Amino acid sequence: MEELVFFGFFVGLPVATLALGAAWLTARRRASRLEALVNRLVLPDERLDMIDQRLDAIAARLDQLARGQEFLGRLLSKGQGRSRPPAPQPGSTPN
Repeated sequence: MEELVFFGFFVGLPVATLALGAAWLTARRRASRLEALVNRLVLPDERLDMIDQRLDAIAARLDQLARGQEFLGRLLSKGQGRSRPPAPQPGSTPN
């Protein structure tokens, strides 16, 4: 019986130590990953600045599109008063 306790203690102790070490390493890795995620999320000022710059660029493009639409609208409204050239008659050949 004493031998069973002796071997149980001296075999169980290293196994428990290895299991505890493995758990500690796993927890350490997970903590470092979580820390990296938090560091990425903690810097919202940089992200907000980047989003602000992109929104400004989009607004500038939309302004260009609006000006182009206005220009085309003016061209089309001026062209409404003009008469179109006569359509070619069927059977006639161009000069």
